[in-house]
Amino acid sequence: MINSKKMRLTMFAASMVAAGALTGCFNDKSSDPSTTGFGLGAAKGAINGATCNYKTAVNTNGFAGTTDANGEVQVAVTPGFGANDYPVVITCVGGTYFDESDNSTQPQTEPMRSVIPDAQSIAEVGGKIGVNPFTELATALFDSLPAGAANRTAAAAKASYGEIGRLFAPGMVANGGALNLMQASTPVNTANPTNLGNNVAGQLATYLAGFAKYAATNGGSMAVLADLRTKIATGTAVPASVAQGIKTQANSYTPGATTGVTAQPSGNGGTAQKPTSGGTTGGTGGTGGTGGSGGQV
Repeated sequence: MINSKKMRLTMFAASMVAAGALTGCFNDKSSDPSTTGFGLGAAKGAINGATCNYKTAVNTNGFAGTTDANGEVQVAVTPGFGANDYPVVITCVGGTYFDESDNSTQPQTEPMRSVIPDAQSIAEVGGKIGVNPFTELATALFDSLPAGAANRTAAAAKASYGEIGRLFAPGMVANGGALNLMQASTPVNTANPTNLGNNVAGQLATYLAGFAKYAATNGGSMAVLADLRTKIATGTAVPASVAQGIKTQANSYTPGATTGVTAQPSGNGGTAQKPTSGGTTGGTGGTGGTGGSGGQV
């Protein structure tokens, strides 16, 4: 008998595009092959009115729902995701998001994705899954692998998160914490958040704010995201100045000092190594660069 697993999808965004955070809870059993519900989200500021869909490994498509003012939507999957359906890719488009770079509300004009490796991954992040610029880049890396179940495995999906963390936020993925990038971030939808929390969710929210602020002074969110997506997918090196600039802007974000981000090492960019079915192969470091200047929130 299949037990229902419930999650809640919560979307947040930054000045880039829809990011997301699947948040919710469920009763997990490793022997339970099916997930019948989940939540969706986008990270970098709450996204309101985003339409989210899912696609399974066997190319089953479904409508996940539309996010509310808090960036949340409950998703029902019938008859449920089985083991062969993973990895599952979530895509969210449309709506508006809170931009931390200038505290404005902006239209989300590009899709944002997240890849869920397997049911156990959901349990590992406490039932809280995010969709944000980092998950978009991890999904781009995963999606660049040759098609087929032999290549696009759960291990490869997890390793994709680890590679993006290595390039941009190594402190977030240290000690086997690759899936920290997939966890939901603390929602940011007000001009002066003061309680992001000194935990993974709060730290991720701070990095996402840094991403938004960096993008605002380097061509705009959509341009920065598109450029990084292309670099990740094609094996082109990400300049160290980009990763360091995001970290510098995260450090300057008003509540940044309270989340512990300032004490974490900066990423140095480099080339994202394409994962194999068993994991990743190790990466190439980026060239030296200077961090971005601090900005006002």
